[in-house]
Amino acid sequence: PYGRHLLSYQAVTVDLKPIASFALAYVSFSIATHIDLTEIKETNGRAFFTGVSDVLVSSASVTIVLYYFTHSLVLSLLLGIISGATAPATTLAVVKETRSKGPLTRLLLPHVAINNLACVALFGFVFAGIKGTITGEASLISALTHTAILSSSVSISIGLGTGMVLKVLFTRFEHESYTLSTLLVSILFVSGL
Repeated sequence: PYGRHLLSYQAVTVDLKPIASFALAYVSFSIATHIDLTEIKETNGRAFFTGVSDVLVSSASVTIVLYYFTHSLVLSLLLGIISGATAPATTLAVVKETRSKGPLTRLLLPHVAINNLACVALFGFVFAGIKGTITGEASLISALTHTAILSSSVSISIGLGTGMVLKVLFTRFEHESYTLSTLLVSILFVSGL
């Protein structure tokens, strides 16, 4: 564990937590950059429907089967939600390598992006609820309905607010060289909040 005892439990769980939070925030941000609303509109909502239903159906199926074998709702929920994610890097690499174009590719890229966003959002929602049960605050259902909804609402509000501020800032920048540093600082700020 922890790299053959190179890192302590304290380093992994506490000291490196800001780096892990930033890495997850950056991954989420990079996934979101592949969503083009015009492409989604061109697919008449098919990309949104297939992306979200893909996560829900596969996550529910795995959760039910795992619960049948383990009788642990927490473990089943976590593994079920993780199973719903697709690998966006692999899909993008294949599309770029083959220079694919056509109706399937136009549907595939938004589908993968929406799939991953739905999976991240669902995981955050369920994880917040499970965290509420582990700390002993409430039952799983009550934690999901109260803690997770509150946590998700606050996270969405912070993200939307930061996005609106960045939109205003980017229109006022004279040089594009400020864009990257501003994005990195904003991702650090949002992940810290």
